[in-house]
Amino acid sequence: MYTVVMTVLSVNGYVAFYIPNIDDEIPNPKLGKNVIAPLWTDLDINKGGTWTYEQATNGSLLNAATQIMDIFYPNLNFSASWVFACAWWNVPAESTLGNATFQFGLISDVNNRSFMVMWYGRVPFIASPYWLAGYDVENSDFVTIPVNNSSQLPSTGNVNIPGYWVFPVPASPTAPCENLSCTWDEVCTQINGVYGCGCSSVSIPMAVQVLGSVVNKELSTGGNYQITMVPYPNSMFQKPYNSNVTLGVNQTLYIAVQVDQFNESKIALVMDRCWATPLNQTDYNIYWDLIVNECPNPADGTVEVLQNGVATSSHFSFKMFMFTGFPNNHIYLHCKVHLCLVESGKCAL
Repeated sequence: MYTVVMTVLSVNGYVAFYIPNIDDEIPNPKLGKNVIAPLWTDLDINKGGTWTYEQATNGSLLNAATQIMDIFYPNLNFSASWVFACAWWNVPAESTLGNATFQFGLISDVNNRSFMVMWYGRVPFIASPYWLAGYDVENSDFVTIPVNNSSQLPSTGNVNIPGYWVFPVPASPTAPCENLSCTWDEVCTQINGVYGCGCSSVSIPMAVQVLGSVVNKELSTGGNYQITMVPYPNSMFQKPYNSNVTLGVNQTLYIAVQVDQFNESKIALVMDRCWATPLNQTDYNIYWDLIVNECPNPADGTVEVLQNGVATSSHFSFKMFMFTGFPNNHIYLHCKVHLCLVESGKCAL
């Protein structure tokens, strides 16, 4: 049987098997998550139509699923043991004047075989790229139903019956973290597309406030160096914000923490911990961790460590938030960092 840990059904024509953070106006085929999208588009149930869903392990729905699978695959000897079905009837599509009618079913049997069944009754023409039909499996490419436009979905199919598209549920690739032997104090995380274990390191306390603030540090051999924390609007890290940063909740802020006076072929800056406070006080008792032990806080899925311990500049990003109960809605960022000899081979994760 196909095991579903969490099912999130969207009125906009898709089912997600994870906690989604999908706020894109345009359907995104590059999520790399477990998503089934019979017709992912902007649908408005408030303007008409009906939207229903049902799950069953016995009864008439299970019998109907077995019968339809026998029509599609008469030699499969498939007997449904679990069904999750949802239907959209005459629901208006925002990007066109027409209404859409379609259904989706996820069907499993006792032999651990599962199929996705998509049926299309009526689908209006929807301009590209404002619709998407198909499915995605984590860490894989999105499989798109091969039609030229959305209105062709009811007249085409892949089981010799117009309007029906049926796909076996592929096995998810082995989760990368399952192949890593991370210890108890390590976090398995993905950085620039590569999974790895992040281990802790010796911390040299050094609080740096955002908005281009500077910390001076004296060297025992004489002279000094500066560590700066600078906010940027995007991942290019080319043109920083040059004044107070005002962003809405869930907007992404990019941060560079960098050190001068050093050759990056010899010295790398490592971010050990970064956190946010509602007041400009590094040891304030109310805080939110962003980076812990050089890795994203596993409790905050918006944090990405883009570069750490490979150069004299380290980068991370996170989505903006606010602390409740504080009237000014400000957050202050702080990082503890240390400098590492590149030749040691222990700077980067």
